[in-house]
Parts: sequence; structure tokens; C-alpha cells
Amino acid sequence: MSGPVTRPQSGETRRRTATAPAKVNLHLGVGPRRADGLHGIVTVYQSVGLWTHVTMTAEPESGTGTVTFSGPSTYVERGDEDLVRAAVRRCFETAGRPEEAVRVDIDSDIPVRGGMGSGAANAAASIVAANALFGLGLSPAQELGVAQSLGSDVPLCLHGGTMLGIGHGEQVTPMPWRGDPLHWVVAMAREGLGAESVFAELDRMRGAGTAHPSASFDAEDQPVDDGHIDLARALAGGDVDEIAANLYNDLANAVASLRPAIRRTLEDGREAGALAAVIAGSGPTCLLLCRDGASALDVATELATRGSAHAVRAITGPTRGAHITAT
Repeated sequence: MSGPVTRPQSGETRRRTATAPAKVNLHLGVGPRRADGLHGIVTVYQSVGLWTHVTMTAEPESGTGTVTFSGPSTYVERGDEDLVRAAVRRCFETAGRPEEAVRVDIDSDIPVRGGMGSGAANAAASIVAANALFGLGLSPAQELGVAQSLGSDVPLCLHGGTMLGIGHGEQVTPMPWRGDPLHWVVAMAREGLGAESVFAELDRMRGAGTAHPSASFDAEDQPVDDGHIDLARALAGGDVDEIAANLYNDLANAVASLRPAIRRTLEDGREAGALAAVIAGSGPTCLLLCRDGASALDVATELATRGSAHAVRAITGPTRGAHITAT
């Protein structure tokens, strides 16, 4: 998150670059569809070392801003563009200033439609970049308020670390973390998977009786602690074996239903020595939790040798949140 800022003076280069991390859901409980069309969420999530880099350039002669993407994706995700535009607009609204035109260039290592918060990271970096570029003077609390208005993953990408999220971004709380960084192997799919289709598949499976209601919600569909409390204790103690034993994702079966081949990737990861193999958020990226860095390199090498994924990366978490990297 950004600190105090001042408005750029006339003649200065009006460009800022901010970076923000991807996220992994260590626990993801999904409630029934709400009246607003969204699903209630109870999640313990953590920032990890895949990054998006957002460069903003003021364009006073232009009536509109533009968004361009680069990185591992071969297409522009329209929803990500809309989220970035909303982030910029709400920063100006919060500051009580008329919106100014801006060009936004995004260079990201985070898989698009991969369940690791690519759009949320873009939005979080955009909040920090816009605040710094235009001297909006937003406090960390105001930046967080903007992030919470944009969705459940944006606050985590903005703040970094490990957090408990409830609702759809409405309630976020930092969680205690002790121990060494967690070591992950990220197995990326060739094609992404839209979150909306995964949630729809979960609804279908629950309606057909082939998926159970979430343990994170009670009979009145209110969030409860039962689904993540053991994980919270493991995180507070820094016990990687206990963390591995308590990773959970309510969307896993829905993702596997839409992409059956994903089961092979998860099994390959376990056979290669991962402590746990889970699906990242709404998928289809697979996450392999490893004991240490050496083990992560071994697992990554084995997955690459087997051709289990389109791309494989070894990363760590938690990381810091969104921050300015260049002016």
C-alpha cells in the first residue's frame, strides 16, 4: 500500500509504476448464491510471489484512458479492464476530484482466469499507482475502502500477507503468521477458466446432490468459524504439515468437473513429493505446497518433465502488498 503522496508539479514526468502480488486461497468456503447474484465467501488467503506491474501515464490531451495487457496471456480480459477502470474512477471519487485521463499498461506474470487473482492484482496496483500519480492523498484506510468496493480478492492484493475474508470483500482481517515462507509450485493451464462458469457448476452440482453445502456456512447460510479454524491455528504456529493438512477449496470438484484432466496434474504433484495439491481459487491453476525450496524445485522439475502443465513456477508467500516500484 502507498504512503503519503503529493500532487506532481507542472512539467514533471507524470508516470508511476506499481506492482501487486497474486493470491492463493488456503481455505475457500463458498455459500449459496445471494440475492445480489454473488456467493458468500469465507476465505483464508495469502499473497504470493507472482506479480503484475501496472504503469500509469497521465494523458491530459486524451478524453479517455486506455488499457493494454502483456505477459503470459494471449488475449485481453475485458473484465480486468473494467476492474482497473473502476479502481481509477473510485480513487478520484474518494479524493473528491474529477477523474483525469490515464493510459494503463499492464505486464503480468499472473495467469489470466487462473484462480490466482490476476484482475484483483491489476486493480490493487492501479489504486496505488493512481494515488501516487495524481497526488490524490488517499490514506491506507481509504485505499483499502476502494479495494473492498471492488471485490473479495482486491484487499488482499493491496495489503499483502495473510488475511481472513468474509462476504465479497466487505470484511477483511489480517491474520497472524509465524514461521518460514511457504513454498509453492504453480502449475498453469494452457487455457483459463471463467469464475462465473465454475460457480454455476457448483450450484448445479449442489442442486443435483453431487456437491455438499459448505462447512463454512450454517443452516441459515451465515458464515461460521468451523471451516477454517484448524488452518488458522496451523498458520499461527507456522506448522507446514498442519497447514498442508488443512488446505481446502469448495470449488475444487466443480473445477474438476469442467476440466477432468486437472486431477492428473494434482496427482502428479503428490507423486512428485508435494505435501498437498489443491486447485487455486476458481482454477484451473494447480498449487502444490512443498516442505522447502529444494523440494519445490524438485516438484517443479518433475512436473515439467512429465508435461503436467503448460507452465510451472516455484514461488513463495506471503509477500508484501501493492507498492510503487518506479516513477
